[in-house]
Amino acid sequence: IDISLYVIIKICQALNYARNKVDKDLNESQGIIHGNIVPENIYIGFDGEITLTGFSSPNHISPTSDHVLYIAPEIVRNEESDHKSDQFSVATILWKMLCNRTPLKSNRVHCLADIVNGTSDSLPSPSSCNLNSPTELDQVITKALSPNKENRFESIEIFEKELIGILNKHFHDFNPEDIARFAISLFEEEIRAERVFFNECAQIELSPFYEELEQENETKKKATN
Repeated sequence: IDISLYVIIKICQALNYARNKVDKDLNESQGIIHGNIVPENIYIGFDGEITLTGFSSPNHISPTSDHVLYIAPEIVRNEESDHKSDQFSVATILWKMLCNRTPLKSNRVHCLADIVNGTSDSLPSPSSCNLNSPTELDQVITKALSPNKENRFESIEIFEKELIGILNKHFHDFNPEDIARFAISLFEEEIRAERVFFNECAQIELSPFYEELEQENETKKKATN
Protein backbone atom coordinates (compact mmCIF):
# COMPACT_ATOMS: atom_id res chain seq x y z
CA ILE A 1 0.00 0.00 0.00
CA ASP A 2 2.75 2.43 0.96
CA ILE A 3 4.68 1.87 -2.27
CA SER A 4 1.50 2.30 -4.33
CA LEU A 5 0.71 5.57 -2.58
CA TYR A 6 4.24 6.88 -3.02
CA VAL A 7 4.30 6.06 -6.74
CA ILE A 8 1.01 7.84 -7.32
CA ILE A 9 2.14 10.83 -5.24
CA LYS A 10 5.22 11.18 -7.46
CA ILE A 11 3.01 10.97 -10.56
CA CYS A 12 0.80 13.72 -9.13
CA GLN A 13 3.88 15.87 -8.54
CA ALA A 14 4.98 15.37 -12.15
CA LEU A 15 1.54 16.34 -13.43
CA ASN A 16 1.40 19.37 -11.16
CA TYR A 17 4.83 20.48 -12.39
CA ALA A 18 3.77 20.11 -16.04
CA ARG A 19 0.55 22.02 -15.47
CA ASN A 20 2.25 24.91 -13.70
CA LYS A 21 5.37 25.06 -15.89
CA VAL A 22 5.77 28.68 -17.00
CA ASP A 23 6.27 29.61 -20.64
CA LYS A 24 9.21 32.08 -20.53
CA ASP A 25 8.05 33.91 -23.65
CA LEU A 26 4.44 34.35 -22.54
CA ASN A 27 5.29 34.49 -18.81
CA GLU A 28 2.29 32.32 -17.97
CA SER A 29 1.54 28.74 -16.99
CA GLN A 30 1.34 26.35 -19.93
CA GLY A 31 -1.36 24.23 -18.30
CA ILE A 32 -0.02 21.02 -19.83
CA ILE A 33 -2.37 18.03 -19.66
CA HIS A 34 -0.93 14.53 -19.97
CA GLY A 35 -3.91 12.92 -21.70
CA ASN A 36 -2.68 9.33 -21.69
CA ILE A 37 -1.89 8.16 -18.14
CA VAL A 38 -1.65 4.37 -18.24
CA PRO A 39 0.61 1.89 -16.41
CA GLU A 40 2.78 1.48 -19.52
CA ASN A 41 3.79 5.15 -19.26
CA ILE A 42 5.03 4.87 -15.67
CA TYR A 43 8.61 3.67 -15.16
CA ILE A 44 10.29 2.74 -11.88
CA GLY A 45 14.07 2.58 -12.03
CA PHE A 46 16.35 0.38 -9.94
CA ASP A 47 17.40 3.57 -8.15
CA GLY A 48 13.77 4.19 -7.13
CA GLU A 49 13.32 7.04 -9.60
CA ILE A 50 9.76 7.27 -10.93
CA THR A 51 9.26 8.65 -14.44
CA LEU A 52 6.06 9.58 -16.27
CA THR A 53 6.20 9.49 -20.08
CA GLY A 54 3.77 9.44 -23.00
CA PHE A 55 2.31 12.95 -22.89
CA SER A 56 -0.25 13.12 -25.71
CA SER A 57 -3.73 14.20 -26.71
CA PRO A 58 -6.55 12.10 -25.21
CA ASN A 59 -8.24 12.31 -28.61
CA HIS A 60 -5.54 10.01 -29.97
CA ILE A 61 -6.63 7.09 -27.77
CA SER A 62 -8.31 4.37 -29.81
CA PRO A 63 -11.57 2.91 -28.41
CA THR A 64 -10.15 -0.54 -29.21
CA SER A 65 -7.08 0.05 -27.02
CA ASP A 66 -6.74 -1.16 -23.44
CA HIS A 67 -5.91 2.47 -22.61
CA VAL A 68 -9.64 3.17 -22.69
CA LEU A 69 -9.85 1.44 -19.30
CA TYR A 70 -8.06 4.42 -17.76
CA ILE A 71 -9.61 7.43 -19.48
CA ALA A 72 -12.14 9.80 -17.91
CA PRO A 73 -15.86 9.74 -18.86
CA GLU A 74 -15.77 13.21 -20.38
CA ILE A 75 -13.17 12.06 -22.90
CA VAL A 76 -15.34 9.12 -23.96
CA ARG A 77 -18.26 11.54 -24.37
CA ASN A 78 -16.05 13.78 -26.55
CA GLU A 79 -16.29 16.59 -24.02
CA GLU A 80 -13.46 18.95 -23.12
CA SER A 81 -10.70 17.36 -21.02
CA ASP A 82 -8.53 19.08 -18.44
CA HIS A 83 -6.32 18.31 -15.44
CA LYS A 84 -9.30 16.66 -13.73
CA SER A 85 -9.32 14.10 -16.55
CA ASP A 86 -5.72 13.26 -15.66
CA GLN A 87 -6.79 13.02 -12.03
CA PHE A 88 -9.37 10.37 -12.94
CA SER A 89 -6.74 8.31 -14.79
CA VAL A 90 -4.29 8.51 -11.88
CA ALA A 91 -6.99 7.41 -9.44
CA THR A 92 -7.86 4.52 -11.75
CA ILE A 93 -4.26 3.30 -11.66
CA LEU A 94 -4.16 3.61 -7.87
CA TRP A 95 -7.43 1.66 -7.62
CA LYS A 96 -5.91 -1.07 -9.80
CA MET A 97 -2.73 -1.17 -7.70
CA LEU A 98 -4.81 -1.72 -4.57
CA CYS A 99 -7.40 -4.12 -6.01
CA ASN A 100 -5.32 -5.90 -8.65
CA ARG A 101 -7.73 -5.10 -11.49
CA THR A 102 -9.11 -2.08 -13.29
CA PRO A 103 -12.24 -0.47 -11.77
CA LEU A 104 -14.42 -1.12 -14.82
CA LYS A 105 -14.92 -4.30 -16.83
CA SER A 106 -11.95 -5.42 -18.89
CA ASN A 107 -14.27 -5.89 -21.86
CA ARG A 108 -13.77 -2.63 -23.74
CA VAL A 109 -17.30 -2.41 -25.18
CA HIS A 110 -18.89 -2.82 -21.73
CA CYS A 111 -16.30 -0.48 -20.26
CA LEU A 112 -17.25 2.32 -22.65
CA ALA A 113 -20.94 1.83 -21.85
CA ASP A 114 -20.23 1.92 -18.10
CA ILE A 115 -18.22 5.13 -18.45
CA VAL A 116 -20.79 6.91 -20.59
CA ASN A 117 -23.66 5.82 -18.33
CA GLY A 118 -21.79 6.79 -15.19
CA THR A 119 -22.11 3.35 -13.57
CA SER A 120 -18.62 3.70 -12.09
CA ASP A 121 -20.44 5.30 -9.15
CA SER A 122 -21.12 1.79 -7.85
CA LEU A 123 -17.47 0.74 -7.68
CA PRO A 124 -16.48 -1.30 -4.63
CA SER A 125 -14.21 0.52 -2.21
CA PRO A 126 -10.48 -0.32 -2.28
CA SER A 127 -10.64 -1.40 1.39
CA SER A 128 -13.26 -4.03 0.48
CA CYS A 129 -10.86 -5.47 -2.11
CA ASN A 130 -7.71 -5.03 -0.03
CA LEU A 131 -8.05 -5.31 3.73
CA ASN A 132 -4.71 -3.51 4.21
CA SER A 133 -6.01 -0.37 2.51
CA PRO A 134 -7.04 2.41 4.95
CA THR A 135 -10.75 3.27 4.83
CA GLU A 136 -9.80 6.97 4.60
CA LEU A 137 -8.32 6.20 1.21
CA ASP A 138 -11.73 5.02 -0.02
CA GLN A 139 -13.20 8.51 0.14
CA VAL A 140 -10.20 10.09 -1.58
CA ILE A 141 -10.18 7.63 -4.48
CA THR A 142 -13.96 7.69 -4.86
CA LYS A 143 -13.90 11.47 -5.15
CA ALA A 144 -11.12 11.40 -7.75
CA LEU A 145 -13.04 8.73 -9.70
CA SER A 146 -16.29 10.67 -9.81
CA PRO A 147 -17.92 10.38 -13.29
CA ASN A 148 -18.74 14.07 -13.04
CA LYS A 149 -15.42 15.90 -13.12
CA GLU A 150 -16.89 18.82 -11.18
CA ASN A 151 -17.12 16.50 -8.18
CA ARG A 152 -13.44 15.58 -8.27
CA PHE A 153 -10.67 17.42 -6.42
CA GLU A 154 -10.17 20.96 -7.60
CA SER A 155 -6.58 20.20 -8.56
CA ILE A 156 -4.03 17.40 -8.78
CA GLU A 157 -2.13 19.16 -5.98
CA ILE A 158 -5.05 18.78 -3.55
CA PHE A 159 -5.41 15.12 -4.51
CA GLU A 160 -1.68 14.67 -3.89
CA LYS A 161 -1.86 16.32 -0.45
CA GLU A 162 -4.68 13.97 0.59
CA LEU A 163 -2.56 10.96 -0.40
CA ILE A 164 0.50 12.33 1.40
CA GLY A 165 -1.58 12.76 4.56
CA ILE A 166 -2.69 9.11 4.43
CA LEU A 167 0.84 7.88 3.70
CA ASN A 168 2.29 9.82 6.63
CA LYS A 169 -0.49 8.76 9.01
CA HIS A 170 -0.64 5.04 8.29
CA PHE A 171 2.82 4.30 6.91
CA HIS A 172 5.11 6.66 8.83
CA ASP A 173 7.97 4.13 8.66
CA PHE A 174 7.98 4.22 4.85
CA ASN A 175 11.31 5.13 3.27
CA PRO A 176 11.57 6.14 -0.43
CA GLU A 177 14.55 3.79 -0.64
CA ASP A 178 12.01 0.99 -0.26
CA ILE A 179 11.03 1.71 -3.88
CA ALA A 180 14.53 0.86 -5.12
CA ARG A 181 14.63 -2.32 -3.07
CA PHE A 182 11.18 -3.27 -4.36
CA ALA A 183 12.18 -2.67 -8.00
CA ILE A 184 15.34 -4.74 -7.61
CA SER A 185 13.41 -7.57 -5.94
CA LEU A 186 11.08 -7.80 -8.95
CA PHE A 187 14.00 -8.46 -11.29
CA GLU A 188 16.37 -10.19 -8.90
CA GLU A 189 16.87 -13.25 -11.11
CA GLU A 190 17.44 -11.16 -14.24
CA ILE A 191 19.96 -8.96 -12.43
CA ARG A 192 21.81 -12.00 -11.10
CA ALA A 193 21.91 -13.58 -14.58
CA GLU A 194 23.19 -10.33 -16.08
CA ARG A 195 25.99 -10.11 -13.54
CA VAL A 196 27.04 -13.70 -14.30
CA PHE A 197 27.05 -12.89 -18.01
CA PHE A 198 29.25 -9.81 -17.56
CA ASN A 199 31.61 -11.72 -15.27
CA GLU A 200 31.97 -14.39 -17.93
CA CYS A 201 32.62 -11.73 -20.56
CA ALA A 202 35.30 -10.17 -18.38
CA GLN A 203 37.17 -13.49 -18.27
CA ILE A 204 37.37 -13.86 -22.05
CA GLU A 205 40.93 -13.53 -23.35
CA LEU A 206 40.78 -10.79 -25.98
CA SER A 207 44.42 -10.72 -27.10
CA PRO A 208 43.89 -13.32 -29.89
CA PHE A 209 41.14 -11.15 -31.36
CA TYR A 210 43.35 -8.06 -31.27
CA GLU A 211 46.19 -9.96 -32.97
CA GLU A 212 43.84 -11.20 -35.67
CA LEU A 213 42.54 -7.67 -36.19
CA GLU A 214 46.09 -6.31 -36.52
CA GLN A 215 46.93 -8.98 -39.07
CA GLU A 216 43.84 -8.05 -41.11
CA ASN A 217 44.83 -4.39 -41.04
CA GLU A 218 48.35 -5.21 -42.16
CA THR A 219 46.99 -7.32 -45.00
CA LYS A 220 44.75 -4.47 -46.14
CA LYS A 221 47.66 -2.00 -46.06
CA LYS A 222 49.81 -4.28 -48.19
CA ALA A 223 46.95 -4.74 -50.65
CA THR A 224 46.50 -0.98 -51.07
CA ASN A 225 50.23 -0.49 -51.61
